[in-house]
Amino acid sequence: MVVLPSSFTESPRYMHERTQDAMTYVRNYGRPDLFLTFTCNSKWEEITAELMPGQQSFDRRWKRRVQGRVVPGFPEIKKTDCLSRVYTVHPNNRECFYLRLLLHHVVGPASFQRLRTIQGHICNTYHEACNRLGLLENDAQWRDTMKEAASVQSPRQLRQLFSIILTSCELASPVLIWDELKERMSEDFLFQARRLASNPKLLFSNDIFNQSLIAIEDQVLAAANHNVNMYGLPQPTRETDPDFCREVLQEKGYNCKQLKTFIEENEPLLTPEQRDAYHHRGIIFLDAPGGTGKTFLINLLLAKIRQRREIALAVAPSVIAATLLPCERTAHSAFKLPLTMTKEEYPLCRVKKNSGTAKVLKR
Repeated sequence: MVVLPSSFTESPRYMHERTQDAMTYVRNYGRPDLFLTFTCNSKWEEITAELMPGQQSFDRRWKRRVQGRVVPGFPEIKKTDCLSRVYTVHPNNRECFYLRLLLHHVVGPASFQRLRTIQGHICNTYHEACNRLGLLENDAQWRDTMKEAASVQSPRQLRQLFSIILTSCELASPVLIWDELKERMSEDFLFQARRLASNPKLLFSNDIFNQSLIAIEDQVLAAANHNVNMYGLPQPTRETDPDFCREVLQEKGYNCKQLKTFIEENEPLLTPEQRDAYHHRGIIFLDAPGGTGKTFLINLLLAKIRQRREIALAVAPSVIAATLLPCERTAHSAFKLPLTMTKEEYPLCRVKKNSGTAKVLKR
């Protein structure tokens, strides 16, 4: 496939750029009363006479204007009423897009800092400068949308909606919406942290907000391949406690008091053979007829491990067998095994490297 650049005459990108330029003129100066077109022949004598030996017309370089009125304060620069050409920029290229927008509205900027200086205040970004100039729409509509959704949607759904608005709606100040609704978008992480710490009075913290930002950034990366700091939000820290993961929290989120009570009530009921297996350290293979207490021993072992806030994965080969376990999981579900293992030459687990399931298995 060959993609012709905009410099190639009559290519799709060439025509698109010309169309955008024309629409810019109409938007800024209104509809024209008279439309004129000019055709320039690159072999005209007026053009070829200015070329160096071996040069062609498209080899020409822009030169500083030598005619016109002197710009006040800059005697070496001259100005005229001639319109210059500014390349189009896609809004996804955010800072370049806002820079182009400022170039159309800030008169006589002498530097990039001057472009970002609005009423004596030097803005940190071109986006902030555009916002101060009133070139961007306000976020009232999207703020109301988020507030309305916050009353009925779960935190996970609210984060998903916020990610869609971030990537699709060109918010002027996303951080204001985040500051206003970050607690509502992080309630599920607070609940998980309270359960993990066995402390129902635990309050919101920066770690909890960081986890919420990570979840939002994951969705933004999938949709637009941008980090959240591109939209003015705080950049989350990914090097956090690996325990703060939904899958890990689920495996460590058992009620320790209930497990302790279960252990104290059932440990005395173990038979001598079961007690040997219960206290054995290493790999154990249990093989006994039905009704001899295999499931009872397994459940007690699971409770003992989970009561110490450690991870114990209990899986079964079939759904019926899984109903006897506390979590009711099959090996195919827990390890993402393909259902056609016997038919595949090289069967693989569908566990992604950085997924929550992978973090559980690594521990």
